[in-house]
Amino acid sequence: MTKKRAGLPPQWEEVFAGRSMRQVAAAAGIYADRVSRFVKGEGVEEGTAELIADALGIPVKKAWELRGEPIQEPFTLPRKAQRLSRSQRDAILRVIDGMLEGRDDKSTDSTRENPGLFLVSAADTLAAQKGRTQADIEDEEADRWDGVDPPAPDEGV
Repeated sequence: MTKKRAGLPPQWEEVFAGRSMRQVAAAAGIYADRVSRFVKGEGVEEGTAELIADALGIPVKKAWELRGEPIQEPFTLPRKAQRLSRSQRDAILRVIDGMLEGRDDKSTDSTRENPGLFLVSAADTLAAQKGRTQADIEDEEADRWDGVDPPAPDEGV
């Protein structure tokens, strides 16, 4: 039986086989805090999981399962997504990037309720649905005005 190591969740003890997080980190070529964050279930990148799994001599799928996260199949969009315009695709990619950034930030910034979701505004999403960028919409709105601002609501007409 191996000696219990401080900070190591019980499900990882057999896999670490008496090695410290620093030893595993050195074998993986990463900092020990990344190993610690991974085994504790905190946010890390996919590449980090692969490096740790290799250093431990286990499949990456097993490493994710030990974290309590079953490996997910690769995400693919439906075939009809090919009909999306370039700006619609860009909007979707920005949403995905924002969600992933928010997920990775959870370990460092727990004060924001929904980190990452603010990156794409409703106007950007609406513009993307119409196949236009927010800049396109702003340009169109600017072209509608003849240079005279409408009266403020309290000034009357």
